[in-house]
Parts: sequence; C-alpha cells; structure tokens
Amino acid sequence: MIKKLHHSCSPESISDDLKNQGYKVLEVVNKLKWKTKEPLDMFLISFSCEEDVKKIFELKTVLGCKVEVENNKEAKLIAQCKRCQAYGHTQKYCNMEPRCVKCAGKHSTNDCKKPNDATPKCVHCGEAHPASYRGVLWLLNCRKSEMQLKK
Repeated sequence: MIKKLHHSCSPESISDDLKNQGYKVLEVVNKLKWKTKEPLDMFLISFSCEEDVKKIFELKTVLGCKVEVENNKEAKLIAQCKRCQAYGHTQKYCNMEPRCVKCAGKHSTNDCKKPNDATPKCVHCGEAHPASYRGVLWLLNCRKSEMQLKK
C-alpha cells in the first residue's frame, strides 16, 4: 500500500513510474472510502514477483512525491474470485468456468435465476450458505495451512 500520493495521480502513471524504478507491477488500484466511494490518497499495488513485494518497503518517492509504504491491512483475508468463487486470485485474472455465489450453478451470479431469499448453496462444501461466507470450513482450513506455512 502506497500512502501520501494524491488521489488525482493516475494508476497508469504510478505503474509506469514503478516500472521505471525496476518493479514488475501487475496492477495499481486507487483505494476508495468504504461508504462514499471517494478516492483516498492510497494506492494498492500488485506485483508479479515476490522480491518486489519485499523491496517495495524501500521505496521513497513515486512521481517525484515523497511516499510511505506499508502492508495492506486487508491482506488478512484470502482473495476470492467473483467469477469462479475460488480463493487465491481475483476475477480480473480468471479464465475458469463461472460459478454462482448463490446456488453453485455453472453460470455467473448476475445470471442466476434463483430468488435472493432462496436458500443458497456453497460451491466449496455444498452447505446452505453462499460461497462468499467467510466462516466456511474449507476456508478456515486454508487459513490454518497458510498460518503454518508462515511459521
């Protein structure tokens, strides 16, 4: 997360500047206020290389502006794809078959004919909750495995 960089800076120009500094940038996203969706003076950066993730903390300037770099606090959650419902990636980089978050069907959630008040079905475990439910046993087991790997 890069802070203290004005929200009027374009993600493309930030990406170009970071690439010129030797980073392998995949994506730059301007963070938004949760309720109002107004842009913040913070940018989330995705890298294609683990070394860049560690090296980014040495960064002092972007586009000639003094910046602060810190860990993304949201990183405690495992990313979930809104296309296939799998964990560990996002829909932008997904080529998998679509799966519905509500009924586990082989269609996108937007195309689901199931009413919103109908009982959902999880793609991962088949239980009666949406695939985005963060208490699903499958996800909890993934988190435990991830924590053991970090030790």
